[in-house]
Amino acid sequence: LIAGESICFSNVQFFGNPEAIGYFELNNADSTNLGFHKGIMMATGIAGGFIGNAGFPNDFSDGLDNIPELTNAVPPSCGSIDDGLLLSFDFVPQSSSISYKYVFASDEYDMYVCSQFNDAFAFLISGPGIVGNQNMALVPGTNDPITIITINNGNVGGAGMITNDPCVLSNSQYFNTTPPTTSIQFNGFTDTLTARATNLIPCQTYTLKLMIADYCDASLSSGVFLAANSFSGGPVSN
Repeated sequence: LIAGESICFSNVQFFGNPEAIGYFELNNADSTNLGFHKGIMMATGIAGGFIGNAGFPNDFSDGLDNIPELTNAVPPSCGSIDDGLLLSFDFVPQSSSISYKYVFASDEYDMYVCSQFNDAFAFLISGPGIVGNQNMALVPGTNDPITIITINNGNVGGAGMITNDPCVLSNSQYFNTTPPTTSIQFNGFTDTLTARATNLIPCQTYTLKLMIADYCDASLSSGVFLAANSFSGGPVSN
């Protein structure tokens, strides 16, 4: 569903609660807020509870509690992760770069900005020419992973502290508070962002792992929206 041109997929695997992932399609008003109208959503709660009528259950305490790749990419500020899920697949690019569009959203906004409750996600690519895993989901122009601590409204939350490290308040241009008229049931979300990987070797096999988890507790879920047909390669290399 997220595949676009110049990409061949294989070996798709999912780990976690199957209720935490699903297809979505939004109405015009909601798609304007989000930046695209359909795709795949991954959440640390029941995915269907975050779009539609308020009050549909969305939290659960059932998922992966150990994703080493995620904790290596985004170290937790405490000793635990909860409600994790991981979508993995192999792909063969026909060009030297790939990209896709996504939005990160969370119910941890705005109260827990700069607290230890820093739900995390990462999109890790590995394969020929890449040392280890490379996180494609970064704050634009930086090497910072995207969490409520690195993209937020620019203010320390009521449960946070300015002395916590990290506490990044300089990226509010990428943040949106959920309008009261939308059916998206998260407190806040990022702009539509683009994940990119370059210097790939065409016609070689790479692995992409999309993962998200609650950090430090199993409450107040977070999610990632992946735009349909947006995972594609750049111009075909000669």
